[in-house]
Amino acid sequence: MPNLWVIFLTGLTTGGLSCLAVQGGLLANVIAKQAEDEFKPNKPKENRVDPAHMSKHDLINFYEHHQEQPRAPRSFRSDITLSIVLFLAAKIVAYTLLGLGLGWLGTMLQLTPVMRGVLMLAITIFMLGTALRLLNVHPFFNYFQIQPPKFIRRFIRRFSKNAKEDYATPIFLGALTVLIPCGITQAMMALALGTGSPVAGALILFSFTLGASPLFFILAYFTTRLGESLNKYFVRIVAVLVLIFSLYSLESGLNLVGSPVSYAAYKQWLDTPVDTIGSTEIAQQTKANEQVNDAAQSEQKLTISVQEDGYEPNILKAKAGVPTRLTLVTKDTFSCSRAFVIPSLKIQKVLPETGRETINIPAQDKGRLRFSCSMGMYTGQILFE
Repeated sequence: MPNLWVIFLTGLTTGGLSCLAVQGGLLANVIAKQAEDEFKPNKPKENRVDPAHMSKHDLINFYEHHQEQPRAPRSFRSDITLSIVLFLAAKIVAYTLLGLGLGWLGTMLQLTPVMRGVLMLAITIFMLGTALRLLNVHPFFNYFQIQPPKFIRRFIRRFSKNAKEDYATPIFLGALTVLIPCGITQAMMALALGTGSPVAGALILFSFTLGASPLFFILAYFTTRLGESLNKYFVRIVAVLVLIFSLYSLESGLNLVGSPVSYAAYKQWLDTPVDTIGSTEIAQQTKANEQVNDAAQSEQKLTISVQEDGYEPNILKAKAGVPTRLTLVTKDTFSCSRAFVIPSLKIQKVLPETGRETINIPAQDKGRLRFSCSMGMYTGQILFE
């Protein structure tokens, strides 16, 4: 079984950062709901009495027994901390159970890159609606709220004497993160799959998600501390954060479905494609082995260096109508870039931390073949001419 301590440290560093884009948006929704409920003005129902119709004795008696008593301040910090903990706990439990299932079955049904992209776009719509709801743009956006089924809320309240109904929401959203794993999480899922052991698979994903949890907690808790000093503006601050997450998620979703309409696609359209690889060592090897001799060449070869922050080069030029052998080279790579996908060809590979992986691409027509990591964070394309 792999070293669980190394897996924990991977989650604590790279894992937490690479998964924050989408799952951070779900956690922001938890904070937004809690803050929205907390900062709503309290308007208790009161029986208004007209002093003009009361005797002096009754008036004195009324104010002695009915004057408003000072209320203890509500513990918003405690409430939001518990919500964050429940979100993270549900996430850990969900991934642990997933690891158990992967180890037991030895196989799984993976979402294709396009399916994952569609899911990301759906999450984008939800987060945009949530942000606009918090900003009170229109009553229509009140429908953008995730509420777990009533029987789940009743079940949770039954086992928690002082639990609030709202605590069902962070549990539900925390478990929902299992549907949108980031690239490094998928690498851990593949590792759990390869163990062939339910216990080992569960321990791998448990260690990884446990390591990724502190970053989520620190960022969320810092946001709530900011909110306590700026109660009046807190909901708006969270709304802006959710909006930022939604735009980031939109970009990732567009990249995963291979859309030509995205910031990454526009940026790559402006850049100049290259025929060789970026790093000196790999470039020399590529130039020596991958010279184009004539138009009758039966196969062309391209090499990409997979790095922590993306692919080098991320734009390559190749001949149309000729099969391509694409070699992906990793060296101490732990980021999302290891989960390599070509959406239009339904190709997805989880690369080793250090090593080489070859992908055979059939002959392509003239045009652009886009690739990315499994979360759409790092992108690139091959221009066939």
